[in-house]
Amino acid sequence: MTHASAPHAASEPPALRTAPEADPPHELGLESSASSTKAAPVASTAPEASEVKPLSAPHRAPAASSPRAVADTDTHVGANPSEKHRAKSTAPRKISGQQVASLTPLSGASRVRDLLKDRSSGGARLALVIDDIGMSVGQLQPFLDLDADLSFAIIPETRQAVRCLELIRANGHEALLHLPMEPFQHTNLLPPGSITTDLSDAEITRRVEKDLDELPGVRGVNNHMGSKATQDERVMSRVLSAVQSRGLFFLDSKTMPDTVVGTVAHRLAVPHAARSGEFLDDGGVTRRARSILLALGREAVREGSAIAIGHPHPGTARAIAQALPELKAMGVRIVPVSDLTRE
Repeated sequence: MTHASAPHAASEPPALRTAPEADPPHELGLESSASSTKAAPVASTAPEASEVKPLSAPHRAPAASSPRAVADTDTHVGANPSEKHRAKSTAPRKISGQQVASLTPLSGASRVRDLLKDRSSGGARLALVIDDIGMSVGQLQPFLDLDADLSFAIIPETRQAVRCLELIRANGHEALLHLPMEPFQHTNLLPPGSITTDLSDAEITRRVEKDLDELPGVRGVNNHMGSKATQDERVMSRVLSAVQSRGLFFLDSKTMPDTVVGTVAHRLAVPHAARSGEFLDDGGVTRRARSILLALGREAVREGSAIAIGHPHPGTARAIAQALPELKAMGVRIVPVSDLTRE
């Protein structure tokens, strides 16, 4: 089913924040429907502010490869621009070539098949997508270690985008292109090469195809930022036509509630879906991630399915690990997001 977002206009955020208590108000000042069912927050095992420190080196690819400057603004707006390039304090985990070789697609796929052997039995299904992958393997690894069939959205041209894609696929998980698209605010932070509303049809198609070529084997596409672009029917027609030509699906991240994605995707017969409820870690604040995830689990029980989106923060990984046994007890199964798309 296609999941309509609650009337929560999530503003478009930096991926990592150093002062979660100072989060700005949401772009439209509306609350997510998930807030009406949220459980009591669980105390984090570490202070929120201590989870995020700047990297010692830029997270983007070298200039010779025409890198984009990542503006991780899927869910927030109004943050200090200097925070846009911050990353977690944990250094990327070093993985030897021998270790990578051991993560073969066959062994990963077998593990996931075991996890999802009852997929055909129906019941409540929850897709859990982790956005903003590609800056470091260290951010990705805690989510690969979880015993769940997560999906991962990779920002193109980030420093370790290709390496992350290899590990995601080797572990049998589903990967998406996290396509940078024009927001209403903070356009100065838009990565070069993004999809903007002033581009010609031909240039939009060229940019989407270029990003897809960089990440071979992705199953779908979702928007990074994009509050403005996803409300433009011409732009979305070109983006979704390019997606359709590759036999892929599109996931609407719902950075604004009134997008045209569903309408255009239905007209073009492109498999699509949309985020449900709140982001797990809006503003980089993860203390409510577990309660939001459980609320989405209850939605999946009521409606049959739901789609959650989070970001690669340490607190988000901990929250998912804590919630997984509770979701299982509720009868909710974690499935690839492609399982929840429709034309």
